[in-house]
Order: sequence, then C-alpha cells, then structure tokens
Amino acid sequence: MKNRIVKFVCCCLTVLVAGDLYSQEKNELHIGYYYRLSDSLVKPFSDEIGKKMDLTIKLTKYTDLDLLTHDFRNEKIDLYISNTFNFLLLKSECSNIECMASISNADNQVFTYQSFILVRDTSKISNMDMLKKYSQNASIAFVSSSSTSGYLLPRAILKKYELDMIELSFSSYIFAGSHKNVIDKLLNGSIDVGVCSSTELVNYFEKSTSQKEKLKTIWESPLIPEGSLVVRKNYLLKKKLKNIVLDLHKTNPELLKNIFNLWRLKNAHHFIETKGEEYNEISTIFQSVQELKQFIAFYNLEENK
Repeated sequence: MKNRIVKFVCCCLTVLVAGDLYSQEKNELHIGYYYRLSDSLVKPFSDEIGKKMDLTIKLTKYTDLDLLTHDFRNEKIDLYISNTFNFLLLKSECSNIECMASISNADNQVFTYQSFILVRDTSKISNMDMLKKYSQNASIAFVSSSSTSGYLLPRAILKKYELDMIELSFSSYIFAGSHKNVIDKLLNGSIDVGVCSSTELVNYFEKSTSQKEKLKTIWESPLIPEGSLVVRKNYLLKKKLKNIVLDLHKTNPELLKNIFNLWRLKNAHHFIETKGEEYNEISTIFQSVQELKQFIAFYNLEENK
C-alpha cells in the first residue's frame, strides 16, 4: 500500500512539473541567433513568430558557441538562427537539436552558395598545387575567423595542401572584415590571394562589371546551405512553430522579402522543411570538428588584436 502511495505521489509530481514546463513554453519562446546577423533582420522575424504563436519572445545574440551548446543542452533556448558552421558544430556536440527549416528559392531548392579562393588574372598561381608552391611569397586575406566561406572552409582546404600554419605558410595574412574588403584588396594589388563567398562576389560585380575578368578562381567549395533554423528536439510547440515558419511566404510575404533583402539573398523565396541532409557533402571537408574549434579560438584572438 505504501509503495502505491509513493508511486501515486511521484506521478502527480511528474504531471505537475510537466504541466509547469508546458505552461512556460506556451508563454515564452527563446530565440537565439548567430552574432553576425543584424538586429534589424532578426527582430522583425522574431516579432512575427511571437505574434503568430501568441508568445513573448526572448532574443539572445550568441558570440560564444560553447554557451550556445550549453543553453541547448539545458533547454534555455528553443530556436536558433544559424550559419553553416555553427550548425555542424551543434550537430556534433548536442544531441537534442535538429534542423527544422532552411532558406529555399521559389523552386523549393535549398538556397546555397560557395566559397572561393581567388587570385588576380595575372597571377602565376593557377590552382591549389601552384598556391602550395608559391605560398611563402604570397599574402592572403580572409574575411573573419567565424566566416564559413570567408575562412573556415578555405582553412580546411589549405590544411589538406599542408598550408595549415597560415602564419608560416604565407608571407602574411589578414582578416579584412568583409567579403567586399577582400575583393577590393585583391583587385588593388594589396594582397595576392583572397577568399570570399560566391554570393558576395556576384553582388560586388553587379556594381563593378568591368573588374570581373581581373580575378580567377583556383578553388571552389561544394554547395553550402545558406541559413538554417535549428530547433530543440523536445520543444513542446515545435510542430506549431515549424508550420508558422514554413507558411511565412504566404501569410506575410512582404516581411519575408525584406528579411531576405537584409540578408542580401537574391532569389531567396521561403523556408523549406529540412532535416540537415543538405550539409552532408560540406561536412566531409571538416576532418576534425574539435580541431577547427581550436583554430577558431586561436585566430579569433589574432583577428581582434
């Protein structure tokens, strides 16, 4: 009899705790976002989600990936607006997250871009083997230590060509701060090698078409998914949240258009349901996630000196 009473009390407590958690999740949605996304992009998106779900939104800008992982593990965050590399790291270190949706074009194809390693058209460097041969006489510019296309992917490829010690392999290296700055420096001759995204390269040459033929590509990455929404697996309102996000192009197309414009994503149209399989090819480039985390930490210090 005593055991039955104990079991009954435990069941009641479990129901009360679950009910309390459900009540909290019904009232507040915690949204995190990659720190390089602008507030002017994130806030209208989160406000719309909050309005449609009738929830108070708590926004957090994450600069620390370890803190982001900690918060997901401890259920302090429900939804995260992620870039490519953050998703790959989260996926490898956090079992209670999943990709909920990715940006798509009008044909329901995941919106992608590529990473390029570029040189001037007059350079004697024409491929990665030539870059390895002449690297010690060449300067290189990256975008920032947290940029997928402007640092991390090229960094992984350079390692495959035994150019992993940047400060020793090249005559000099810099973080230019933006893709545009990398292209500018490459065109004006202040650096010999530059890395940037295909999206930014297209945007740049729309305004400077005469300069397009002055650069050549010596390496290009596989397709990289642009922007994913990562959700906590056990978030109680996950289905409702997903349906609202997937229908935004119907319920508020002007808002979504403005968001994609701020994101500088031409031809992006809506969010499409995904499970993260679109990251499979790009993830093979990274041999060791932990090793790349260490590179990020080190070069982040260098970038901010």
